[in-house]
Amino acid sequence: MTYKILDRTYRFFYDNFLSELPEGLAISLGRGLLRLPIECLPVFEADDPELRTSLSGCELPNPVILAACYHQPWIIRKASKMGFGAVTLKVTKNPRKGPRPNMVRRGEGFVNCVGFENAGMEKTREFLKDYRGVPIILNITGDSIDEYCEVIEGLQDYADMVELNISCPNIEKGLYFSENPRHAKELFKESVNLSKKPLIVKLSRGENREIISNALDSGIRIVNYANTLPVKEKGLPTGFGGLSGPELYEDTILNVKRIRKEFGGYLQIIATGGIDSGEKGYRAKESGASAISYITGFITRGPFLAREINEYLLSRK
Repeated sequence: MTYKILDRTYRFFYDNFLSELPEGLAISLGRGLLRLPIECLPVFEADDPELRTSLSGCELPNPVILAACYHQPWIIRKASKMGFGAVTLKVTKNPRKGPRPNMVRRGEGFVNCVGFENAGMEKTREFLKDYRGVPIILNITGDSIDEYCEVIEGLQDYADMVELNISCPNIEKGLYFSENPRHAKELFKESVNLSKKPLIVKLSRGENREIISNALDSGIRIVNYANTLPVKEKGLPTGFGGLSGPELYEDTILNVKRIRKEFGGYLQIIATGGIDSGEKGYRAKESGASAISYITGFITRGPFLAREINEYLLSRK
């Protein structure tokens, strides 16, 4: 029961203090707290054989995934010990910087223009060589097929899965392949020919029938529905960003059901968007998801959410 006390403590602290602060200060304080060695506490794992999940042959200890947001090695290492079945790491061929500020609150979620800020392929390789933890998913993007392929070729030996992010709404060419299914199919074929690891396609929100069909035709068997929702936001230097959080949850469920009904058992689906409780995670699984992922819940509901979801999944078996 110890983790439930800690969980309630964090949520009280977030709801009554962090959520009231300016976003930049709240993020700084939150990351400061995250630097405490809380991952050493023996309260994160909900270890049970019934939670084990296979995604295209990659074995996960449970179906809960930390979604793409972070690139910092210290956060990834910590998260890998916080009850997730896998963690996702952002990377591009070359280092990228993001604008500041890069996040504002909207309702119970956030609008962000974090984009693909990361240290680049070479620095990421240095980290991955020493990484020991739960399976790691590389979330990659690029301005061309060649850029995607260079990252796959350069880093796949250090990862367990590769996620082709064709749907990032807050970088210049982040939606190019998502909006051009013919070019996306070329990307999928080149990636399949090159990759030794299972591939995932990170979808945009809305209709993705042709993209999914092209992925299946190319030999990709996993899709992630979905990325953040593009919205206008005056509080960001870009004037727009990607909405995340509970507001997206019903769209996630609706489209997971639709994709499962249309494509059946040929496809595995990772459900992403608005999952911030055990009940929501269970509903996503019942709607047809093979696995679930979140990032906003990691901030708003705290580091014990993965365990809560896993315990709820076990209670409904």
